[in-house]
Amino acid sequence: MPEAEIDQLLQEGIRAVRNGQRAEGRQLLLQVVEADEANEQGWYWLSLAVETTPDKITALENVLTLNPANETAQLALQKLQTAETDSPSPLESVSALDDPYQCIYCGAPAPHELKSCPECKRSLLVKRTLDQSREVVTPLRLTALLLMLQINCAIIEVQVQGAAGQNFLFTGLRLDDYFGLLPITTLPLMQNISIMRGALLVVLIVGLLYKVALSYYATAALMIADIVWVGIRLAFRFIGLPAAVVGVLLDLATCYFLFASDRSFTINEQRLLCLLDRGAKGGVALNQRGRRYKREGKWALAVAHWRAAVAAMPHQAEFYKDLAIGYAQIGYYRRALKALEEFAHRSPADPDLASVKILIEQKRAADSKPRD
Repeated sequence: MPEAEIDQLLQEGIRAVRNGQRAEGRQLLLQVVEADEANEQGWYWLSLAVETTPDKITALENVLTLNPANETAQLALQKLQTAETDSPSPLESVSALDDPYQCIYCGAPAPHELKSCPECKRSLLVKRTLDQSREVVTPLRLTALLLMLQINCAIIEVQVQGAAGQNFLFTGLRLDDYFGLLPITTLPLMQNISIMRGALLVVLIVGLLYKVALSYYATAALMIADIVWVGIRLAFRFIGLPAAVVGVLLDLATCYFLFASDRSFTINEQRLLCLLDRGAKGGVALNQRGRRYKREGKWALAVAHWRAAVAAMPHQAEFYKDLAIGYAQIGYYRRALKALEEFAHRSPADPDLASVKILIEQKRAADSKPRD
């Protein structure tokens, strides 16, 4: 991730923490330290954004590893360690459920440096393109416009050359000096090549606008090949010098804007974090996100959203059933049964109640390493 983007995320995260939006600030600052583990400010402000004492201590220890002379971090760490010694330690299961680095699939603890889950073995990385900005989108759109212009030029060239033998204006206005004059025998072949080239350009335009990485490299290769093709046609006088110059300039301009938009196709590997989606607001939206992640097999991420949904709408009985099932899937059976009890209290006549409880008990009995 570019340094400018890291700094922007850092400033947004600090602003969110200062405004009391700790959850939003936590998400932003986690991205900062994920991209730059040596970011002292990122770790310090993350210590203010995370909720559990162990997470705060970890963040402050990272600050002091980077800068042992940071007195603010030293004092904050001493206070936390003193408070932790004087009070009972929190349940390990609570800390684990709040850990953003837990496996989003099975909920297993997975330190941030791991690339795959130590238990379910699934990849914890995702490939993403860099965030889009106006500076990136504009060159990409200009690239597409130039490709469309090349298609139009090819159509005009084919039409004019095809009518050359029947139109006295072609020679009278000396258009052959610009477009060139194809022999009758080669005209069909050249027209077919132009048509295929135009069709390929259309495919590349669509691929570029949908940010398909292959289209980026294919467009660059085609522009280089097109320059060579213009040279061959010029050597055989199948194209006039002015048309050749225009064609080469279009190819070069297209390459310029294409290369200026390379960040649209730059792929970064990022760690998948067990955090709430920014766009999910309110209990219903959070519950729906949880169900979507359930369908994708991301049970720990689903549980995180269901927990938030229950906190937002504690009187919604159906949320507790989803949460109970989710807890059981990631090995928190005691919590699963407690959530199911709450569901039974709020919806005692639900027909799924007994079957869900049986399934949780069966899974608990078969699990050799339950989390609680």
